[in-house]
Amino acid sequence: EKRREAKSTAIEMDDNKAMLNLAEKKIEKLRLESDVKISNLSDLLKKKEAALLSRDEDVFVLEQNMKTAVKGKEASDKRNDEISSSLDESFEKLRSIEAMYSTEAEKTKAEMEEKKSKLEGYVRSKDIKLADLAATSALSITGLQTEALASIEEIEALKNKIHFTKLIV
Repeated sequence: EKRREAKSTAIEMDDNKAMLNLAEKKIEKLRLESDVKISNLSDLLKKKEAALLSRDEDVFVLEQNMKTAVKGKEASDKRNDEISSSLDESFEKLRSIEAMYSTEAEKTKAEMEEKKSKLEGYVRSKDIKLADLAATSALSITGLQTEALASIEEIEALKNKIHFTKLIV
């Protein structure tokens, strides 16, 4: 009976040893798997850290670019304001020059109208003088024609006298 017990105990012990060996192998396998997983997780963590650092660098670069862009926009806005102000000044100068030339043009136009009026008056007075001269000339010509007719009649009368005198002689 003791032998059976001893044998049973020995079998139990062998079974326990086998289970212990199996458990140790499983533990070793689990330890290896966990080491691999830890290594993989460590690599993944390093990659994520590198990505975060890279993203942080990208964010920093973007922030710098945005600051530069904002400064550039501010400078551009300032320059646009200066240009706008300069254009406003130029337009004001143009308006004053236009007003000056407009006033000068009106003045010149008034002077030209005055000269035209004077010239038209002069031409009218000359036309009137020419008309008077033409009328006087026409009267003179009419008078001369009348005198000429009278002279022609006298000449005719003298011719007739001469002819009559020749007939008598």
